[in-house]
Amino acid sequence: MTGRVCVKCQVEMRPEKNGVGALLMAADAPYHLYDADLWKCPVCGIQAVLGFGKEPVAEAHEPDFMARLATYDVVFRFWSSETDKEAGS
Repeated sequence: MTGRVCVKCQVEMRPEKNGVGALLMAADAPYHLYDADLWKCPVCGIQAVLGFGKEPVAEAHEPDFMARLATYDVVFRFWSSETDKEAGS
């Protein structure tokens, strides 16, 4: 058992893709890049990005940040809060 359950369908979610990029945004700019996994409910298809490491794999101020970001074929952006997301719009 994975411990990842779809609330709506009450079934275990399944891994869809391992090793996706999760890009924490600061308003409209990239801030931290995390390695994560994409999970999907086999019934309704809802997806969730889970399995982040404690520390980012790269930070925007590092010289190789864009090169590290380019190694991911799938990247999901996210914000710490709705206020931060609205500031980036």
